[in-house]
Amino acid sequence: MKRFILAGLTTLALCAAMVSTANADPTAYNPYPAVNAANDRVPPSDLVSMAQRGYLKPQGIPGYLGLASAYTLGQIGAKEVVQGAVTAQLLPAEAVNDQGYLNLVDAQLQSQVRVR
Repeated sequence: MKRFILAGLTTLALCAAMVSTANADPTAYNPYPAVNAANDRVPPSDLVSMAQRGYLKPQGIPGYLGLASAYTLGQIGAKEVVQGAVTAQLLPAEAVNDQGYLNLVDAQLQSQVRVR
């Protein structure tokens, strides 16, 4: 009898755990960078990391060593990366004209992408 009670309680506990997992918030994991609600912008470090990994390749921004080479040669700059993000709908259109944001993206490009 004790064995049946123990088996029943174990089954009940497992079912409760499965139900709580099934009811979990499906949007809890977001693979995209967090956007600041105050200014609706992807942080510059995340934007440059995304560009490095090739997320902006469909928008004409090369990834990986192509980005490093293009940046070093002056073919790609902060404005092009931000424009690619606007085209990909990661940033609002006014980000292209925000010199402060462009400066932050350029600083991230210098520190993360530049070939030494």
